[in-house]
Amino acid sequence: MKRVISLCLVAIMAVAFVACSMKSEPEKIVDNYYKALQKKDYVTAIKVALGDPIMEGDKELSKEDAEQLINALADKLESSLENTTITKYSIESCEFSDDKNSAEVKVKFTTETEGETKDNEDEIELKKDDKGVWRMDI
Repeated sequence: MKRVISLCLVAIMAVAFVACSMKSEPEKIVDNYYKALQKKDYVTAIKVALGDPIMEGDKELSKEDAEQLINALADKLESSLENTTITKYSIESCEFSDDKNSAEVKVKFTTETEGETKDNEDEIELKKDDKGVWRMDI
């Protein structure tokens, strides 16, 4: 009997551990965004933020227009982070709206600019579109 109880407790703990370690879709997007920023891969960061397909209002952009928009935004992002490296980050929380169509992900991150280290916080808004695709509100 003790063995059965022990096995049940181990199973419950394993399920709880897995459930706690799972990230929501908005958290995954923000995690992938910051990974790309750490690597200074600004094109990937923008693609992660905008989702796929790239939309402008209710209209899906052509592949060519989407690439132009991605490259322009990546260039702008790169110039705003010039000489800055994100050395570490952590996702602190994710809060969903009541209707579950928007979320706010809080992130703490550390940057290094010309030898100076700075701790930062960010709140990233994400919205789910009509097709159920999460996109950062940039």
